[in-house]
Amino acid sequence: MLPLVLILGVSVDTAQKWERAFSKKEQKLIQTPRNLVDEVWISRPPLELNPIVVHSPQFSGRSVADKLKDLRENLVQEKARGILITTLDEVAWLYNIRGTDVSYCPIVFAFAVVTLSSAFLYVDQRKLSSEVASNSI
Repeated sequence: MLPLVLILGVSVDTAQKWERAFSKKEQKLIQTPRNLVDEVWISRPPLELNPIVVHSPQFSGRSVADKLKDLRENLVQEKARGILITTLDEVAWLYNIRGTDVSYCPIVFAFAVVTLSSAFLYVDQRKLSSEVASNSI
């Protein structure tokens, strides 16, 4: 029987690299049907619903539209159709938003998908004011 290694929350590219490396040691990755941390951490406190604020171009230096334009130019150069942005500080930078979802760090739990023709910000809508919603388009 092969020894098993359980890995959670890694990219497809990383998982494939690990699969190749582990197979040399007769090990393999197994996808779990649920997050095992959630199974163990039963007393986890609920996430707070702190409001998102717009970080003015006066302080950020550039508008969201300008940043999206430059990002799309880079996508064309790289012959890519889109990008998934999951790093919280990069999402905050791209959309000129700030929050208090993490203590002592002005970020928001969110991710973004940008294609050559559209941009999507995925965030809990209860955190959005009309100002934030209109700025993020």
